[in-house]
Amino acid sequence: MILAVEDVNENYYRLDRMLRNLVDAGYDRNIRGIICGSFLNCGEKDRATFKFERVVESLKTLTQGPIWLKGRFGHGVRNQRILPLGRKVELSGKTMSYVG
Repeated sequence: MILAVEDVNENYYRLDRMLRNLVDAGYDRNIRGIICGSFLNCGEKDRATFKFERVVESLKTLTQGPIWLKGRFGHGVRNQRILPLGRKVELSGKTMSYVG
């Protein structure tokens, strides 16, 4: 499973908590890679006390596979990529290929 993550107007500590909940629920056993889209206006209230790097560390606990940051999807992205749900994909380097 490839996890696609994006959000809008959320504090970094809350993003981190959501990711930690996925780990606690056992999803780390199934996630083979993560694609991060835009995080429009995220961290505006807690950026001084909670850095985005802590969110990235939580992403790393969810997968041993690749983690892409700054994917072109989510709120506030004008030229977006479409991510078809349920489609088999392969992440390699900076490319995503559809399989089958």
